[in-house]
Amino acid sequence: MKKITKATARKMYNNKQSFIMVPHKMHPNSIFAVEIKPGWMFRNFDVMYNEFRYYNCNPETGYYIAFYIKED
Repeated sequence: MKKITKATARKMYNNKQSFIMVPHKMHPNSIFAVEIKPGWMFRNFDVMYNEFRYYNCNPETGYYIAFYIKED
């Protein structure tokens, strides 16, 4: 796994490429990780980001989101 920035994740989302979102204190292979795949039903990146943050980020898991991509 390679960590990427929010800007890179936004570009990948707009280009319909997959990446992984997880609260920053959690491991990218944990149950909190969500793989965003092309064709998800969100209107845009910001809606997806805000909803994930609202429901998954807290003092225990972390207050911000980390983004990862799978390396071959």
